[in-house]
Amino acid sequence: MKPWPAWLLICCSAPIAAQTLQLDPLIVSGEAEPAAASSTQLDGTPAATSDGLSLDAWLQQVPGVFAQNRYNLAQGLRPSIRGFGARAAFGVRGIQVLVDGVPLTLPDGQTELDVLDLEAIERVDVSRGPAA
Repeated sequence: MKPWPAWLLICCSAPIAAQTLQLDPLIVSGEAEPAAASSTQLDGTPAATSDGLSLDAWLQQVPGVFAQNRYNLAQGLRPSIRGFGARAAFGVRGIQVLVDGVPLTLPDGQTELDVLDLEAIERVDVSRGPAA
């Protein structure tokens, strides 16, 4: 069997496949879910609101948050929210940290806060309790 009829069909169908299709615009809208009952919001950057103090001094403003910082680069900041994260030997464990909705927390539950640019923070939402 000669292959030329198959090539003829492919060549004839190429202009049909090359045509573009215009779709109607798609509009997606939604509403934000209401915040958890026990939630606190800090606005502004830590440097602007606390005279250049560190992240631990800024988080101390939130009720139920205890942030321990030994200013040791090997251990880093150890925040604790109502007891969660208090048993960590170093760093953040048991507290989920989101940056623009993307988890900064690793799958094993550890978070490195040293990668955060404090000048880029617009707002911090701290949710406490079972609804967090």
